[in-house]
Amino acid sequence: MEAKTLDQVVGDWNKRVQELKGAFENQANQVSRWDTQLVGIAEDTNSVASAVLKLEEQATNLENQLQGIEASQKDLATSLKTAQESLSKKLGAIGSDKSSKARVEALNSVEELFDELRRVQATLYSVFGRVQPVEGGDGLLDLLNNHLSSLQWIRDSVSRLDKEVSTLERKPRP
Repeated sequence: MEAKTLDQVVGDWNKRVQELKGAFENQANQVSRWDTQLVGIAEDTNSVASAVLKLEEQATNLENQLQGIEASQKDLATSLKTAQESLSKKLGAIGSDKSSKARVEALNSVEELFDELRRVQATLYSVFGRVQPVEGGDGLLDLLNNHLSSLQWIRDSVSRLDKEVSTLERKPRP
């Protein structure tokens, strides 16, 4: 073993402490950078999760609205069928002495159908306005367009029935 003076031992020890201190500070800086990155990733993950939750809520809301529209469409189809059957019966009764009452009832039925169609049309336009800005909603827009086409067909059928009633009203009574 070499004989070292106290100053040499202290100097060597200080040198070793400085080396270890530098290595420790380097590792501490790396850990700090990793912590910062992890915090940033956690914040980004939370933002994405929040956005996904909002989109899920919007999708659920749109699905509920579409179910409401489908139910309205089914109700309208049922109402139209009932109105057509009723109108057929009433048109058959035009030759009888109750013809004016039958005509009035037929016209009232047609007016009620028109009012219902207007309400459904307003609902469709409202939903369409909310759906249109959403990206990737092409499939949903196609579905809404199909529903709108069906409702327009119902409206056209009611209009045709209204014209037939008007034509029958103008015919002279026997």
